[in-house]
This record gives sequence, structure tokens and C-alpha cells, in this order.
Amino acid sequence: MNHRQPDPDFPERPDAERRVLDHFRNLPRLTFDRQATPLAFAFPAIHLQERSDRHATASPFTRFVAQATRRFHFQDFFRNDGPEVLCWAGEVLERDGGLLSVAARQPGKHALPNESPEFASDWFRHDVIDEIHHADDGTCRFLLGNPGTGKSTFFKYVVNRERHYALERGVVFSRFESSKFFRYVDTMYSALDLDAPFDGLAYARRMIVSFDHYYRSICLRDILFNYFCVINGAGRIMPARDGLAAPKSVYDTVERALAGSGFEAQIQDVFELVTDLIATQQFQFHKIFKLEPEITNRLLTAFVRRVERRTGQAIKMCVIYDGFDLLGPEDAQVAPSKLNTLKFILHTYGLWNPNSGHEQAFDDVRLPRIALEVPFQHHAFILLRQNTFDYLVAVKDRETIRRDARPIYLAPLSPDVILFKAFLRALKVAPDEAAEGQDAVEKANAIFNILTILLGRFRELVGEVYDPEEPGVRRRLLPILAIFDGNLRDCLDLVRRMLALLREEGEMADLLPRRPSIDDMIAFASASESINIARRRAYRAVELILFLGTPYFHNAMVHRDAPSVPSQDAGWRGGDIRRNHAFTGLVDNIFNYHCVNRTRGNEFHHLLINIRILQLLEPVDVVLSEAGIREAVAAMGYDTTHRNLIDDALVILRYTGAISIDPFSGNIFRGTARGRVLVRNFILSPNYLEHVFHKTLFPRVLLANDHDWTRRDNHEAWSVASIRNYFIFLSYIRFVEESAVPHDGGSITAERLITARMTKAVIDAVDRILEANRRDGRHSDPAQTIAARAATEIDAVMQRWRDNGVLANSDAELQSQFN
Repeated sequence: MNHRQPDPDFPERPDAERRVLDHFRNLPRLTFDRQATPLAFAFPAIHLQERSDRHATASPFTRFVAQATRRFHFQDFFRNDGPEVLCWAGEVLERDGGLLSVAARQPGKHALPNESPEFASDWFRHDVIDEIHHADDGTCRFLLGNPGTGKSTFFKYVVNRERHYALERGVVFSRFESSKFFRYVDTMYSALDLDAPFDGLAYARRMIVSFDHYYRSICLRDILFNYFCVINGAGRIMPARDGLAAPKSVYDTVERALAGSGFEAQIQDVFELVTDLIATQQFQFHKIFKLEPEITNRLLTAFVRRVERRTGQAIKMCVIYDGFDLLGPEDAQVAPSKLNTLKFILHTYGLWNPNSGHEQAFDDVRLPRIALEVPFQHHAFILLRQNTFDYLVAVKDRETIRRDARPIYLAPLSPDVILFKAFLRALKVAPDEAAEGQDAVEKANAIFNILTILLGRFRELVGEVYDPEEPGVRRRLLPILAIFDGNLRDCLDLVRRMLALLREEGEMADLLPRRPSIDDMIAFASASESINIARRRAYRAVELILFLGTPYFHNAMVHRDAPSVPSQDAGWRGGDIRRNHAFTGLVDNIFNYHCVNRTRGNEFHHLLINIRILQLLEPVDVVLSEAGIREAVAAMGYDTTHRNLIDDALVILRYTGAISIDPFSGNIFRGTARGRVLVRNFILSPNYLEHVFHKTLFPRVLLANDHDWTRRDNHEAWSVASIRNYFIFLSYIRFVEESAVPHDGGSITAERLITARMTKAVIDAVDRILEANRRDGRHSDPAQTIAARAATEIDAVMQRWRDNGVLANSDAELQSQFN
């Protein structure tokens, strides 16, 4: 029931308000036994209004935030300030004269490569470059770190900073980017469905051609970059002015490469392409890919031989494989191309045997090991998440991988240092009001303090961190990282959205100009008005976590084939899901179904199946196998004979980080911080329900006929629709929890029932909306208040349910509830 205190100005609530709140206190009972045909399921519709200000000029503050939270590019480290802009594991924030500053702490006994710039250079020179220089055969090693810990950025930095040392020893580094490779494969095989069921032999044939051409192309690109270009003092790439890069020398090399090949007619075109790559300093992969594979092969050989004659060094190539992170074995079901390409690369370097019997899916695949007949010795560095490497170790001979690859680990970075240095870096390059020295430090401190205040709203959702020994600033940030599994990229994006929200609120309250400067924002955010806004609008914290730039929520996974004609098969159609490429949310919609048709009646309404699994794994010390989860869910009353029910749910929850898997223990699952926050806090938030409502499949007969509005398009219409949608959502949740399951002797413990807790949270939220509208006094006509319009909407929904035979209550029962 509602525990809010009575309004002293209105001791008697208006009738419309009482009626709306009574509807929630007495949710109706639903039934689908009277339906004559299989149920049709649908998503609620939403009205999206085109906005004229979508492409408005960005304010100086917006550009500052974008600069602070952007990713580093390869070219960023050509300049001499690379060590200063990067973050290092040995850095901490400390106060100096009342201001925060970055200081280096004493390195530990076993310092890792990213402890400091000095450790990074020493490790890269002696453990990487010198080892490759003296190696008699190709080597393959792994660089491991958690998501967002800066593996790619770190390697970009050390490759650039030690470029000259590497070239003196004949070692050339080349980046193999998985995203570009798959785009290239997609271009070559336009009809290829990379997410189709895995066909090992066809895949092997395609991969031999694609991998070989891509590999040679990026090697040619980086031979040209390293030996035919120089980097000047300003950090710009310039064509070299010595004889090696002279136009006549390049032309002669191209001419000799294509002599007797049948491609002599293309010599001039190829020469112009190569010189354009050198002169424009734009080494875009698609330009080289325009060449025929045989031309690329001949050019690579010719240019390598010319460089070796000129330098007297034997060229050794080390390819950095980036972007092959996987969540685990379920990626083979969701996106098999990445997992299988990684296995192919490992097989090429002798680290994977597909016929070893460790993985049944590869037992009948005869992947030939590519010899890579290139004119140099080739080596590999593979950048992976720790859990990806653990998965590969678990399904392969552990000792073989660890002996041959010798994984290198990156130390985790401190989030407070990352944020502070990001603000400092962005202030120094802000075009409108650049800040240097003490001015930049003071402004970075002011913005960091603003962020600390805003983060306080998230701690109320997440809870405090358990380690009291952590420094104060870091302790405030760690709960936020728990939501993102420690992913600093996601955390930086959260910062971007938090600061954008603060600016939006300031403009709406006329406390900021339309295009605020950095100083405007600092002055506003440091004032008491902004703190009050942060307190009043704390509920939007959930909204920030839910989605990035989309106006409503997307599912992480969708059904591969949603038929327009209801299936006549009994009960269940699932098991054929795919990744939703429109998904940008950071937390999955755990109310999402994975099938679109059910038989009529009260069975198979598995709206809460994902929540039940999260509840099972919520305790920190609980681990369950897939069989254990299936058994526990069956004990709750769910019909688990349809195997895809559990399979699909586990894929969804694992993919979005709500649960994790231990690959060493044979598919043992455990909960994560994100999953615990989701099931303990978010599902009780009306703001969460508001957004996931529009991406949850409901029986079509429950939905209203009208389109919904977004908050920005029409605030009052949105408020009315949200109250109606809460009512629909909670009524269906009550039905699923109390009627559909448990059945056949199943039982769900009282602490896992969520209808009452969710209803109380929604009643409090609706009460606030109605009270604010009443105090506003905008409507002289009582029929136009939000309460009156919401009551009318809910009455219309109830009548529609009554007409369609899904309302189980009699009119007398309904009437008695309001007396």
C-alpha cells in the first residue's frame, strides 16, 4: 500500500487521483483460457517526433566533453606528449594544496608493462622487439586485460614510441583489426551471412583466401609506412626524402614486381596508388584491397626485398591481432565468425589443433594450417580479454598455450586518474577557451568535483564498495565500475551522458545559456541550484545507464525469424536468436521473450524466466551448472522440457554481463555485480519499467491501440501514457507470477516474488506525478488533469480486456474493490 503522507493542502484527494491509485492497489486478474486461437505477441508502439534541433551547433562545453571521452587513435602518439596523455597503473590522485593532482606511486615487486612509461619502453624493447629480432621461427604471444583497460591504446603507444628502435632491428609491427577484416570479408562475399550456422569446410576455404589477402595487404601498408615515410617534430607523417622513397625508385620497384605477371598494363595505375598512399599519409585499408591478390603479393615481395637491400636487415613482421575479444563459448551460437576466425589464427601459428578432440564442433573440420609464404619471418601478438584467453585455455591443452604463448597481463588502471587526466587533456586542446598550467588544473578539479556529486546518485542505486581500504575518490567510483564490469570505456560514456544531462537540466531551468562555455558549466554546477537539480532528478540515473543515444530501449538479442503467421506447433518456438545490432543499452531488458508465439491459455508465459535465473545466482557464493539451473527453474514450476527456454536465457544473460561462466569447471555459472544490481534495484525502478515496456513482447490483446509519446515530444501525454503502461505491465507481471507459474506442484519462495515490491515503487512514482500536476494548477478543467486522463486511459484498457475475454474479474468483484 501507499505510505506517502497526505497532502495538507488537499486532505481529500480528487476522485480521479483516488481512482488511479486504487487501480494499482487492486490490480486485475487476467486469463487467456478463453482465447480461441494461439496468442499473437507484439511490442508496444511509440511515436517518435522529428526534432529540428537535432543538428544544432555543439556548445564549447559539449565539444570539451566529447574530446575528454573519445578514444585514442594510432596517430595520437606520434607527438612527444604521449606519456603525459596516457594513464598508467602506477598513478594515483592525491591532494596538493587543496587541489587534486596525479602522482606516481612506488612500483610493486612485480611491475607489469603498463606500470609507467619507463617500464613500458623497457618491456617492449627487451621482451618483445629483441626477442623477435633473435627468434629463429615465428612466435605468438598474448596481451591480456579486462574490457576497457586500454590494451589497444597501450600497444598503439609502445609501437609508436619504439618505432625507430624496432626498425633498427628489422622488426615491423602491423595492426590486424578484426572489424576492418570482417568488413573486407563482407565485401568479398556480399551474400555471406557471418552469423549463419557454422559450415567448417566452406568457412576454411573462404578464410584461406580472405585471411591471406588481408594479411599481405596490411603488411604492404606498414612496410610503406615505416620505410617510405617519416614523422616530423609536430607528429605529422611525411613522405621520406631519401632515395628509397623517390618516385623513380618506387616506380622501378612496381615495374619489376609486375614484370611477366600479366598485369603489366596496370603498372602506372598501381604506381599512382602506391605513391598516393605514401603522399597523402592516409593509409586506408580499402585502397590496397582494390588490388588483385597476386598484385599485392608481388608488390609485398618487391618492396620487402628493396628495403632489405637498402638497410642490410632481414625484415621480421609482427602482426597485432586486435578486436577478437569473446565472452565465451556462447559466442559460437551468437556470432560464430569471430570465434572461429580466432581459432583459425591460432591454428595458423600452430597453437590450435581442430582435430584434438577438445571441441566437438571442430572435430570434423580439416582446417589447413596456412604456411603464409611471405618474404619475411612472421610473428603474432594477440590482444584479448582475460575471460577469452581462459576459454581458449580450457578447451585446449593448457600447458601448450601457456608454454608457447606466455601471456602478458596489463595491470588495471585507476578510474579516478583516467577521468581527471581526460579532463586535463581536453582542457588543453579546447579551441574556444584553452587552459594551461594552473588554470587547467583548477578547472579539471571543478569538473571532477561536479562529477563526484552526480555519482552520489548512482551509489544509492548500486550500494557502497566493500573495500574500506580504497582511497576516498576511488571508493566513490568503484560501485559505478561494478555496473560496467570494470569497463572504463563504458564508464567514460556514462560520464559523457551525466554531464550532458546536467547541461540539459540547466538550460531547461533557464540557469544556463543555450550554448554554454566551460566556465558557464563550472559556475552553474558548483552552485546550489545544480545540486538541488541532481537530487530532484536522481531517478534519471537509471535512464542514463539504460541507453546511450536512442530515445527508447533496444533488446540485446532478437529472434532471427519472427513469422507473421502464428505457429501451430504446440507451445514454444525459440532457440534461433541473433544479436541485435541496433542494441546500444548497457543493461539488458530482462523481461524480453525469445519467441513470438504461444498456444492459447495460461501456459508458457515465461516473462520472468531471466529474473528467476538472476535470483538463483544472486548470492555471491552461489555457483550452478546448466543442469542445476534447469533443475532449480523446473522446481519453480516452469516447463523446461523445451530446451531452448534455458539455453536462450543463458545466452542473453551472459552476453550482457548479468551472469558469468567459469570455463574451467564445465559451464559453471555465477552471478555478477551487474546482474545483482539489475535484479535488486533496477527492476523495482519505474523508470526502468517505463523504457523496457516498449521493448517487451506482450500478448497483443493487452496493449492499447494508441501510440505512445516520448517525454521530450509531449511531457503530459507521456505522463498519462506511462501511468497506463505501468498498469498494463504490472497486471501482466501479476498474472505471470500468480497464475501462469508455479504449476504442477512448483513453488517460488516469498522473497523472490516481485509483484508487490514493484507495485509499491510504481504507486509512489505515480503519486508524485499526480501530486506535482495538482500543485502545478495548470488545468482549470478537472477533466484535463493527468489524473483524470490517466483514469480514463486505464478504464479504456479494462474495457478492452473485458471485451476480449482476458479479464478474469467479474464486474461485481471490480466494483467491490473501490468501495
